[in-house]
Amino acid sequence: MAFENTTESMTKRVLQQINAAFKWALLHNKVIPPNPWAEMAKEFKHNWEKELKPNPFTTKEKELVLRAFEEHRGRWNGKNFVGHAYCYYYPFVSFLFLTGCRPGEAIALSWGDILKETIVFNGSVYRHGSQRFKTAGSKNNKKRLFPCNDKLKALLEETKPVDALSSDWVFPSPRGKDINYGNFSNRAWNTIVDPIKSGTTPYNCRDTFISEQVIKGIPLAIVAQWCDTSTEIIEKYYLGESSLPSLTPAE
Repeated sequence: MAFENTTESMTKRVLQQINAAFKWALLHNKVIPPNPWAEMAKEFKHNWEKELKPNPFTTKEKELVLRAFEEHRGRWNGKNFVGHAYCYYYPFVSFLFLTGCRPGEAIALSWGDILKETIVFNGSVYRHGSQRFKTAGSKNNKKRLFPCNDKLKALLEETKPVDALSSDWVFPSPRGKDINYGNFSNRAWNTIVDPIKSGTTPYNCRDTFISEQVIKGIPLAIVAQWCDTSTEIIEKYYLGESSLPSLTPAE
């Protein structure tokens, strides 16, 4: 298989898809193990995976981002609001700041993954063209449990519809499907966040959560477990000059 004219990110996605197809074939006894595609995607990285330098929001910036999403009702044309009302995504963005999870992990959540006081992260959703794929496990092929604090529990209680099924998305798109991360980033996120802090992506919510927990004195091993990373990564990239000076101490 040749990838000379394919971006590294696209190559990674193609290999992930082939691996998923091969795993399905193994499950249904269509092919003979082992799976030659199992580890190949790990050799390639998406652009956001290469951005090792954290870029967290300050406490004030985070407040402004959340308020801007919460209050957005569309574009004012002098008479009324028109276009998309991005306040719809306020619970989704709040969740990213409160958990430090990867956006694809939040997108993949169904109400069956939300236990009484715990969230089960066990997959991620990504798209290739018009097709949607859900991976099993996290980026590091793990299932992890995330404990809910009072603020997170309140957010989920307010977000959950009365008639929600366990298979329903926790954060569906306005049309009831899974959120298209690319569309959300390029439209809603850039529209709301660029005037506050340009050059960011929803992944910077993860940077912010990790940096805040470090400042609060949460043990690195615990933060690493919550966020599916390692103490080495936190020590190297979150305790250096790149992130801590940009945050103010938690109140």
